[in-house]
Amino acid sequence: MTERTADTVVFEVPLSDIEWTCKMPNFDTTKDILPISRDVLIGQGRAVMALKLALGTPGHIYTNSPLNSALVGKIRKLLSAVVGDSGGKDVSDIICVYNFQKPDNPRLIKIGRGQGVILKEELSKLLTRLKEEVPSGISDESFDIRRQKLLREYEHRLSIICAAKVETKSLGALSFTWAWENAPEGLKLGLVKVQERARQVSLTDSTEGNALVPTSMELSGLSPEEQGDLIRTQNEILRSIGEARNLLNERVRKLEEEACAAVFSNKGAILWKSYAGNQKVLDFLNDLKEYSIRHLDIFLDNGPVSQQIPFFPNPNTMRDPFVQFDVNVVVDSTGVKEVPVFIEGNPTASRLFGQVLRKGASPFGAGLDDHTMVRAGALAKANGGILIVPIIELFKNDTFARLLSVLSMGRLDLGEVPDLLGAFGSNIKPESLEISTKIVFVGPMLWYNLLSENIVFQGQVRDVIKTVAEFESEVLQTPESVEQILALLAMFSESPEVNMPTDREGAHRLLRYSSRMSGDKGKFSLDMSPVKRLLVEAAFWAREEGVSIIGAKHIRSALDAQAFMRGGIRDRMLSLIKNGTLIVDIEGLKVGEVNALVVYGGMQESFGLPMKVTVQTFAGGKGVISIEALVGQSGPSHQKSFKILEGFFNKRYGGISPLNFVASVAFEQSYRGVDGDSATLAQLCGIVSSLSGLPLRQDIAITGSMNQTGLVQAIGGEEEKIEGFYRTCCLVGPLTGTQGVVIPRRNLQGLVLGDDVTEAVREKKFHLYAVEHVDEAMEILTGVIAGKFSHTGRKGSKDAGLPVFPAGTLNSMVMEGLKLMNAFGVSKKNN
Repeated sequence: MTERTADTVVFEVPLSDIEWTCKMPNFDTTKDILPISRDVLIGQGRAVMALKLALGTPGHIYTNSPLNSALVGKIRKLLSAVVGDSGGKDVSDIICVYNFQKPDNPRLIKIGRGQGVILKEELSKLLTRLKEEVPSGISDESFDIRRQKLLREYEHRLSIICAAKVETKSLGALSFTWAWENAPEGLKLGLVKVQERARQVSLTDSTEGNALVPTSMELSGLSPEEQGDLIRTQNEILRSIGEARNLLNERVRKLEEEACAAVFSNKGAILWKSYAGNQKVLDFLNDLKEYSIRHLDIFLDNGPVSQQIPFFPNPNTMRDPFVQFDVNVVVDSTGVKEVPVFIEGNPTASRLFGQVLRKGASPFGAGLDDHTMVRAGALAKANGGILIVPIIELFKNDTFARLLSVLSMGRLDLGEVPDLLGAFGSNIKPESLEISTKIVFVGPMLWYNLLSENIVFQGQVRDVIKTVAEFESEVLQTPESVEQILALLAMFSESPEVNMPTDREGAHRLLRYSSRMSGDKGKFSLDMSPVKRLLVEAAFWAREEGVSIIGAKHIRSALDAQAFMRGGIRDRMLSLIKNGTLIVDIEGLKVGEVNALVVYGGMQESFGLPMKVTVQTFAGGKGVISIEALVGQSGPSHQKSFKILEGFFNKRYGGISPLNFVASVAFEQSYRGVDGDSATLAQLCGIVSSLSGLPLRQDIAITGSMNQTGLVQAIGGEEEKIEGFYRTCCLVGPLTGTQGVVIPRRNLQGLVLGDDVTEAVREKKFHLYAVEHVDEAMEILTGVIAGKFSHTGRKGSKDAGLPVFPAGTLNSMVMEGLKLMNAFGVSKKNN
């Protein structure tokens, strides 16, 4: 049978389909371009609309935007448009003050912007006045006159009490009565002899040698009833004196409190009036006034230090007696005129929710903690504004679940953070704070999808996050997008890391690099971090050369340096191919062997290399089998590709009866497993070659997926695969001028190749072929026309019920091979 030669030139990709082009505006260097505004988000109309909606409605936001200055700038700009002149109306200071009812639970109070510091200063001034004027008020002449008057009234009352209670008791010739006098240690009461009463008595001298004081012998003469009567009389007198003394103390204390209250009235009236509109502040001020009046001794004398057990200090004696006057401004919004936008890149529990610091280094310092040790976290600092948080960092710090709970409740427990000191943690637990912070969660869309479907967080996530702002990863190449990205490059060029302009050719190379990252030469990637990094490295090579403008050659030097530094694994594998350890043929013809292309993912860079696929076919009923699948080294996508191949063969060649053949397919020298369907086309060509006996070109590698009808589908990593086979050909031997790669035509739009490959194609040293159907791929590798289906064999003929293809075509040869195997299988069954 004569083979019908195929014309494969028609499938060759012209240079015009490979070269990357972009129409740029006129400029010499990026100095001629106005840098982009930091609030411009290129190609993000959909996401910007979502952000605007979210900022103007309740609920929180999830976005996949990169966490950068452009996002923050855009949010600020959108906030200004949404809130207008009322911007920041919910922004306030937050103060933490002493709780007089529950000292371990300080109060958190929202107060007007900048008012927290003012209140702190005013109370400090008031305390200074109290320290000065309370002691002076209690010791001035008018106060002393009023106090002396009370003392005289007290002494007069004592004389009345004693006179009323005095009764003379007689025992034989002796009579006794009660007498009292003021002694240095206080009032003294005692019995004296009546007949001696006219003379002054010193009750402090109680010795029996004192003729005025009854001796024990004299008192022993009293009957028990008389002794009991004397004791009862004594107790009544002492009780009356005590009541008089208490009344005196109360009246003196009232005088002192009036003096203290007068200072508050004179010096604090304006302060009270200033906060008349904030009931919580007024309640605190009134409690402070009441406390100060009741504890005015702190303004007079701190008192003696109580006796301490060594090494066990009493916190009450160590505490600042005036701590109640200290206002802890945990959030100071002084000077804030717009809605605040914060970024918390490391959301630990303390940085996000706040904490209570410790006053003492030792465990016993816990008793000294107070409201002044409370510190706000990002949630409280951003209250009334926006807080941007990376979702991944929340999980790293184990704070996502608690944040979700806080946002659900709308209240924050500021100091509720697990304490590393365990039982010796702070005893201070501030009151919860109502918050109105809007959170922007930043992370991959996959994370949001997983969280919203997670059985643990599902309900809360959907209740809390009301809007998803999905940012595009790429933008179409248009005059507007070109100008915007060039403006971004101009901004990068002015950054401290670059600090030099880029010329027109260099900018063109950077745009091309961005296009390659997008996977479509008609688009640009919007992930500009790698572009900026490349520009920074190009600036280094420009300085090494001693020039002050970055050009295309410096971009190329940076790319070459990256490839060299990251290419250790790639180069080691290439060396294994060169020395024959890894078997790859790049010239000649072989039956049932084909060069597939695979991508290896390294730590820093992915790269492509050829891998030999071998096929053996023989009679049997198992169809297409994968050796990798049999030994557990095949992934689900790879296994699916074999089912697709079976469907294709049975549809095209099966006819009215099932095929009776086995095709054993192996990826040679693959030891870590295989997955993906991009080698389906290569596997098909290997099977066709083995069935037909037609050899395949080894100087052409092939990549592509396919469906059951034979249409070739796009794959990923096409640039890496093409460049990998090109490097292999260059390394093993000089280019022959016939070598090349077959790719899906649907991948042409995304193809942005390196300079070396593009130049080789231009010089006809390397070739690219694009195919839409498996027949085209088979024609390129075999050089034989595939042949279209002609008819189904007539009943009674040797081809009865089988598809018939034109003689001399590849498909007719495949059918001949299948018929032989089918006949062998039937014969074997009959025997």
